[in-house]
Amino acid sequence: MLDVSGLNVSYSGIRALQDVSLTVGQGEIFALIGPNGAGKSTLLNTLSGIVPAQAGQATFEGQNLLGMPAHRIARAGLIQVPEGRQVIAPLTVRENLELGRIASSGRGGSELDHVHDLFPVLAERRNQLAGSLSGGQQQMLAIGRALMGAPRILVLDEPSLGLAPVIVREVFDALLRLNREGLTILLIEQNAKLALETARHAAILEQGRVVMRGVAADLAHDPLVVDHYLGRAEDPV
Repeated sequence: MLDVSGLNVSYSGIRALQDVSLTVGQGEIFALIGPNGAGKSTLLNTLSGIVPAQAGQATFEGQNLLGMPAHRIARAGLIQVPEGRQVIAPLTVRENLELGRIASSGRGGSELDHVHDLFPVLAERRNQLAGSLSGGQQQMLAIGRALMGAPRILVLDEPSLGLAPVIVREVFDALLRLNREGLTILLIEQNAKLALETARHAAILEQGRVVMRGVAADLAHDPLVVDHYLGRAEDPV
């Protein structure tokens, strides 16, 4: 569904991504983990048309993404939930959700009742200003807004960042439900343990390079991954 090959991205002469290659299959959750500054967000922003690439290929359902404007990529069905949520604070919850329909381009975005069923708090607070929501509620709103655009692949950048554990669990339960319903998900996540528990396949990015990839469950038991990202059994995760 999504194929990235030999992708290179540089900022002011500094290479942020170096020959990055990965494949996300239709109907799966694919996780990308790695330390801060590894280039994970750069990769998502390149795929979303926000950051230009200097070399390589990136195709989504046969369409070349590189050089395509961001709004066309969203309308093609690759929709990102950005780090930090970026809801429109002065608008209501309902208005934020309705704005998400812009990306659907006639594909028939999710109905409000589907989003409300997934996140009931958004129905309860439909007339509340988005800026007055808690961080967890804003994350739910950001995901809901993306769903209104009828994504073919949902791309999430650090959805658990800054959230209480109970809210993280609620958000990830919703992502698993969406995946069971057939939605493909590409996930960047700081919580490596949770990411590997959630995904089918995963890759590890370090200093702009993919250093490991494979079945997520296998990576979760790899000694190098355990030592560097998950912690030893006696250490807190």
